[in-house]
Amino acid sequence: MRRAATVLTLVASPAAGENRASRRAVELGLVVLLLALAMPALAQPALTDAQIRQMMIDRSIADYLRNHGNCPCPYNIRRDGKRRDDWSAWSRPGGESPLCYPDDIPAAAVITFRATL
Repeated sequence: MRRAATVLTLVASPAAGENRASRRAVELGLVVLLLALAMPALAQPALTDAQIRQMMIDRSIADYLRNHGNCPCPYNIRRDGKRRDDWSAWSRPGGESPLCYPDDIPAAAVITFRATL
């Protein structure tokens, strides 16, 4: 019974309340400090349209290679060391059309892609 009275006294005493409040203030301060330190790491610089176009080209070529095989773009090199030129998927009419050049990508597609990042 004596312990219960001591606990009640500590909880009810103003010193315990002040101690709890100051501890809470320190914890809040630490959280704010950690957030402030993490903000620069979380903030990513905005990507330029050219960077986004290159990302789209890279993904398109990777997707083509994964699903359809070799030679997505005219600048790809054949096994014999020559460029693909007219043999690439990009050069052939109809069928798959991978993105190979920045001019292949309209501004609206850049805006749409940027929204997914």
